[in-house]
Amino acid sequence: MNVVEKINLILKKANISKVNLAKYLGVSRQMVYNYLDSTDLSKLPNEKCQLLFELLNVKSADEILALEINKEYLQTVGSRIFDSAKEEEKKEKYYDCSFTRTYRVVDLLEGYVAEVPEESYVVLDAFLDHGAFTHRISSELKKKLEVNKYYEFTYTLKGIGIVNDIEDVRNHISAFNSMKSDNSLKVLLEIKETDRVGLGQLQEKICEGK
Repeated sequence: MNVVEKINLILKKANISKVNLAKYLGVSRQMVYNYLDSTDLSKLPNEKCQLLFELLNVKSADEILALEINKEYLQTVGSRIFDSAKEEEKKEKYYDCSFTRTYRVVDLLEGYVAEVPEESYVVLDAFLDHGAFTHRISSELKKKLEVNKYYEFTYTLKGIGIVNDIEDVRNHISAFNSMKSDNSLKVLLEIKETDRVGLGQLQEKICEGK
């Protein structure tokens, strides 16, 4: 049994889904599948690897292989991830930060008509992700996009709200790409074409609130 197989076994026995693990690591579910689609942990960025080690209460991949999986250990791991999720999900934070991720445009959904004229959607995918997804976007920004080209999406978060994953970020994108006058969380989106390819593309983690 290799280290990734051992991790998947622990997750299964502890009833921890890939969605739960994604939230704990602060990445998308697709990225978790990518991280664990190997025989080792070489695909994990160092900071994500350290978070995984903390969850499993180890200091190295070798220690994972040596773990004894018993009821007490599984309860400890399960409690750690679910307690962390509960605490984070109910916390409102103040955001004044930004992060960037790179996507390829798969489909512009030209025939789609949104209820709000200023708002639209496109279909995107990302390097090493396992599938495409729809992304909310302003109609003005959509005009700048072309199918099969790569773009850097910079999300600027400002205001008070709850962000647990990238879906929460996208759901707060302003249809008018402008900030509210109150303190509620709003996300501005900037897009620029990029010639970065593969692992050189920007895939930054969601910026943190206070």
